[in-house]
Amino acid sequence: METLKMHVEVNPTNHIEYQQFGDSELLIDACGLVPRFFYQAIDNINQQNKLTENYPKVLEELGLEAETKNRPKLELNIQTLADEMDEIYMYGGFKFPFEGTIDEDGVYASPYEEDEDLYPYAKFYHPNNNLELFVYKYGIIGIRDSKNTKNFKIARFD
Repeated sequence: METLKMHVEVNPTNHIEYQQFGDSELLIDACGLVPRFFYQAIDNINQQNKLTENYPKVLEELGLEAETKNRPKLELNIQTLADEMDEIYMYGGFKFPFEGTIDEDGVYASPYEEDEDLYPYAKFYHPNNNLELFVYKYGIIGIRDSKNTKNFKIARFD
């Protein structure tokens, strides 16, 4: 993987409960390994697409003839990102999705009335695409398309 450069907004909703931490690393640390899964998943998809593009060229350069397989490039979207993050995490994640919504600001609302709204510790994003990662209390995360904020997935990554 290329050198990991995290692009992050700490406390993106300016939630009062987190203001005491400022731009502290404490909120980023509270996100655990999930941001690494996010960036690794994006990198894995990009690397797989490069290999798929270059496969026939590599065979030719090696002097090999083989039936080239038409493997389509993976579109980097919410579903492929969720699938790849699950591969990396290996303990469920988006295979057991949470219900609820993520609003325009990134606040998670559970479908259960008794549950409080959750404000993100941080929002991570990759500068070369429109995918975002929100990390909340209790190991809950959300990934969203910033160009279509109604397109999101929510899960728990302990």
